[in-house]
Amino acid sequence: MGRSMVDTELLAKAHGAVADLLKTLEIKQVICVDDVYARRYDLADVQASQIDLPVDVLLTAMPELGDGVPEDREARREKFRVVWSALLPDIQAARGEAIYVAARTQPAGRGKRPG
Repeated sequence: MGRSMVDTELLAKAHGAVADLLKTLEIKQVICVDDVYARRYDLADVQASQIDLPVDVLLTAMPELGDGVPEDREARREKFRVVWSALLPDIQAARGEAIYVAARTQPAGRGKRPG
């Protein structure tokens, strides 16, 4: 189904208006980053964010970990990896965002463990 003549004219006017605006403001380049809608969470990045979170905060962000989050960092990474890989992509996105937010909002030093 094609565009109507009115839609085509409106689109042409809109393109012209945007071109005029960019020229007037001397904007030479526009970069669009669509990370809000197409964000993917890399396991390594989420691992780095989760590793120092207090267990209660981590479980709030990712309840699928269940009881018994290991204190040992390597064991914790491995359990996280196994649980993460079993999640559907949309759940990974939700949990990844929750973990990133939790990591960014933690007071300095809270949840840090030696080693």
